[in-house]
Amino acid sequence: MNHMKLSVKLIGAFAVVAVITLIVGAIGFWGVAQTDKALTEVAEVRLPSIAALDIINEAQTAIESNQRTILIPELYKDGTEIERFHLKNTEIWARVDKAWKIYEPLPQSQEEAATWKQFTPAWEAWKRDSQRFNELIKAGKRDEALGLATGPLRDSFTGAEELVTKLVQINDQIANTYSKDALAQADFDRMMVSAGMLLGVVVAVLMGVFLSRSITKPIARVQRCPGAWAAIDFQ
Repeated sequence: MNHMKLSVKLIGAFAVVAVITLIVGAIGFWGVAQTDKALTEVAEVRLPSIAALDIINEAQTAIESNQRTILIPELYKDGTEIERFHLKNTEIWARVDKAWKIYEPLPQSQEEAATWKQFTPAWEAWKRDSQRFNELIKAGKRDEALGLATGPLRDSFTGAEELVTKLVQINDQIANTYSKDALAQADFDRMMVSAGMLLGVVVAVLMGVFLSRSITKPIARVQRCPGAWAAIDFQ
């Protein structure tokens, strides 16, 4: 080792430091990619899904409330209230359609897709009952509308509501999982980068000491024996 050329020692020292730097950089790049993937999933899929499903859920509740209100005898006899009832329904369904178009194209997990497959027919069943209710109100058949509201319409509402609530919960759980994974990845990245930096400093110091000795020892020999210059090779 003492006979190793100085140029080889320098190259070796810089190569070691370069490898450590490369490893730290690769770990950091991989960590950023994983974190970016998690944040993209949350920001572009899960949060829009939750927001759209919340609108659908809220709209269903608003429609049910509107139906209950119009069944109040005093309001039912008011033609203005009947008109307001239908107008409000139209506005609510427009919100549903907009939210539906946002949610449906988004990627779904396996559990979410299975639940959505159950939800769509349940929603259509409730939608048909709601449309039938509207027709009865428009036709002046309050008693029949009341019977529908306290029977089939109530049941179909519950079935659809339970499933849309489940869809929200699924997306919320997935978002929480991705968020926790991103935080854990960030902690891991910080730990690995810190360890890599510390290792790099230690190696650099050791290499500096090694190279310093490789240079100073020959010089010391020269100082003791001036005729030794011819035997020193700093290449």
